Amino acid sequence: MKKWLVLFSLLGLYHYATAQQTFNAGLMAGLSLTQVHGDGWSGFDKAGLCVGGFVNTNVREKMNIQMELLYIEKGSQKNADPQNGDYNSYLLELNYLEVPILLRYHLKKIDLEAGPGFGALIKQAESDQHGPIIGVEEFKTLDVSFIFGVSYVFSDHVNVNWRINNSVLSISDRGEAGREFWYNTGVHNIATVVSLRYQF
Repeated sequence: MKKWLVLFSLLGLYHYATAQQTFNAGLMAGLSLTQVHGDGWSGFDKAGLCVGGFVNTNVREKMNIQMELLYIEKGSQKNADPQNGDYNSYLLELNYLEVPILLRYHLKKIDLEAGPGFGALIKQAESDQHGPIIGVEEFKTLDVSFIFGVSYVFSDHVNVNWRINNSVLSISDRGEAGREFWYNTGVHNIATVVSLRYQF
């Protein structure tokens, strides 16, 4: 059901954009490497998908505003290392429907972008070396993030984008691992995403 919701949302986004002469539309697909800052595991070890569509419109000669609708897989992962006596593993899956709203500036072959993203949590799952973790605290259904990215423009239709996506609010009421002080800021999603984009 959720996959069909994403598909119909993308089709609606494309239909709206193509009906407006001043708007451009496109599709993107890429890979996300993520971690959850504050969970006690470090490193961008959780790989996932990032797919979706976008519309943009010019506000100045070299500047436009872009709205996107993305399905992005975030979370955290720690693999076991039996050869060194470590049999502990951990996997946190946090999948979102995300709407970034970005201000983009064009510099010859480079586009710079920045702005907020608003993600709705559609899947949460946790497991360790013993199997699924049941009865854990739910993560928040809204993930508010700040996004900064850079695109290399190959043509009017094709570009490659890299971005960093960082939660500005805690994604859970869990405290930051190892921090028992008043400045404990909780746990946050951090994702780096590389994607190929095609603009119609």
